[in-house]
Amino acid sequence: LKTSNGWSTVIASLHSDAQGSFQYFCLQTADGRSLSLTGDHLLRLRRDDVWHWRRAKDARIGDQLEDAEGTAVELMRVSKVPWQGAYAPLTLSGELLVDGWRCSCFAPRWALPHDFCQAAFAPLRAAVLAAQKIKTSQDLEAPAMSLGSLCLAAEDVWLFYHQAL
Repeated sequence: LKTSNGWSTVIASLHSDAQGSFQYFCLQTADGRSLSLTGDHLLRLRRDDVWHWRRAKDARIGDQLEDAEGTAVELMRVSKVPWQGAYAPLTLSGELLVDGWRCSCFAPRWALPHDFCQAAFAPLRAAVLAAQKIKTSQDLEAPAMSLGSLCLAAEDVWLFYHQAL
């Protein structure tokens, strides 16, 4: 999926319910654009000149949303609408763009920070990165589970998390 930092691989589905009925929050901005997502879904909001990951239901008029280009746009209206279906893909980066706005993959039912949610899925992301490294080495006709490929995968995981911190 497209994120604010480019493309990020979808590694799992955190939520996929095409039939359920959900309460969505429709956030309308000063430039006429809007964002619709469930109330627990985390998004980037600036309040008092500080960027935070906040739940959509905690957004207030006057907050600023961050769009795909990193531009801050003032929130002018918040409304609730019933909507059928809800989806939450998990990307390697933990972020995605929803309607062109920077959002987290996470919609925790409790007030958990984005970074905590991202850390909770570290083992899954590490496994995916390791599997990608092993597949790459298989594509090069190398042994499937060589010690070298596992070491390279571990190094990639370390580099990935070192860059994220």
